[in-house]
Amino acid sequence: MNDEVNERVREVIADIPRGRVLTYGDVAARAGVTSARIVGRILATDGADLPRRFLPS
Repeated sequence: MNDEVNERVREVIADIPRGRVLTYGDVAARAGVTSARIVGRILATDGADLPRRFLPS
């Protein structure tokens, strides 16, 4: 996975306010990623330390 894409996705997820949730598709759109599946893959491989404030698309 591209490090730049990984970092953008991680930043979007880290910025989700407490009490709010986004779908993988929402995260992808905000990070400029073409697919919600990319977000899911990033979270599966490198997202253990991120808050769980998102829902699968």
